[in-house]
Amino acid sequence: MAVAYAASDRDDFVTINIADTKFDAKTGNDHVLINRTGALVFGNLGDDWLSANIHLIAYDETVITTDLRGGLGDDQIYVSLSIANYDIGYDTAISANIEGGAGDDRIVVDLASSDAPLSALINGGSGDDTISVTFGYIEGGMGTLSEDLRIFGGAGNDTITVDLYLSNSGFPELVIPIHGGAGDDTITSSLRASGNDGGDATARIFGGAGDDVIRSVVEGAPTGIGGTETNFARGGAGEDRIEVITRGENAFETMANDARGGAGDDVLVARATIAAYGDMSQATNTLFGDGGDDHLTARIDLGSVYGTSGINRLSGGAGDDVLLATIVKGDGWEEDVVARSELKGGDGNDRLTVRGGDGNILWGNLGDDTLIGGSGADRLIGGQGADYLRGNGGADTFVFMSARGAGLDERDQIADFRIGVDAIDVAAIDADAGRPGNQSFVFATEAGAGHLWLEDAADGDSSLLFADTGAGLLVVSLLDGAGVRAADYSAGDFIL
Repeated sequence: MAVAYAASDRDDFVTINIADTKFDAKTGNDHVLINRTGALVFGNLGDDWLSANIHLIAYDETVITTDLRGGLGDDQIYVSLSIANYDIGYDTAISANIEGGAGDDRIVVDLASSDAPLSALINGGSGDDTISVTFGYIEGGMGTLSEDLRIFGGAGNDTITVDLYLSNSGFPELVIPIHGGAGDDTITSSLRASGNDGGDATARIFGGAGDDVIRSVVEGAPTGIGGTETNFARGGAGEDRIEVITRGENAFETMANDARGGAGDDVLVARATIAAYGDMSQATNTLFGDGGDDHLTARIDLGSVYGTSGINRLSGGAGDDVLLATIVKGDGWEEDVVARSELKGGDGNDRLTVRGGDGNILWGNLGDDTLIGGSGADRLIGGQGADYLRGNGGADTFVFMSARGAGLDERDQIADFRIGVDAIDVAAIDADAGRPGNQSFVFATEAGAGHLWLEDAADGDSSLLFADTGAGLLVVSLLDGAGVRAADYSAGDFIL
């Protein structure tokens, strides 16, 4: 049976030393200290100070619960709960429900356990709230850590900080959802593991409407079997900055960063680092800008490893976007593993750049785009618009999907085509629009329907590529320099 404490409408100072107590502080700026489990405390009206401090050693069945609700006013809520359990068979648990209510609240929560499942629902409510949450989980058994850890900022310009540390835990899966809510929120999250075997950890962060700043780091354990480390971040409407980072040192690590900006001019940064001693590890960065002029940057570092793989996938969406993807290979690299970047500009005049990797794909899509390849064999697809393509090192392929560009304002430019090394692919274009099927072009020395041919440009420093379908004409400027003539090209330079 719950015990009820009496309160006045003045500024109350109350200490609760009885378990399962219910207390309503009513009006006034109240101070309430809770030392026993099972308390349900309402701050109600006023700027209240609520604090729960419960720390137990569990030699028997032990459960700690606390429920604190600030109510209306600028409240301060402090919660520190821990159980040290010396037998994995004991039925122990820690559960906290914290609500700030309306007002600019400060909430600090520290939960620690050596085996007991942790669950917490923390909600700042409306107002500009500051929320700091620390979870510590030590010497865990298999699957004992609850995934019911949820944090909500509510409406207002909130600051949320989450730090989760796991040691020697064999948990199968841990998911931490964090919601900023409407307003300009700052969210910082850190999930760190030490010595876990096969555990999966995911940070799921939602900024909501407003100009949000999000930074999330998920780190795998340096020893053991390894697991899956995942960042999932969504900015929502507004001009957001999102940075997601994963690190892993185990064998069989799987790391994924997934961030989406939403409407607005967003900055997205993703970085994944593998420094494993084994094989079969993989890392993936996925960034999507959505509407607005976005900046997307992704990097994968593959350390001194064997059998690892990494893929960057960036999509700008609508707007004039800047995309940069990098892959850095370490020592002991095996040539048959995947290490590439895939970039898509979307609508707008975009700039796409890759560094490192092999088999990279750059697709400008709509707009006048700039595509810059890396040192490997890249595939560059300008799409619609007057695009500028530079392959840089490696045997690159420049791909054209439709016969257009007869006018100077539509014409694509290839800056560094190397005869006998690179290739121009026009196989997707039907060379004869009047016949069914997809007909191949004929490499020729003169104009004509179904022909592909080259001419020296009037400036003497470039060549012009023509491909005539009978219904449309593809024209591409090859900026090959004064020492190269149209006659130097052969059918072997093209995929017809």
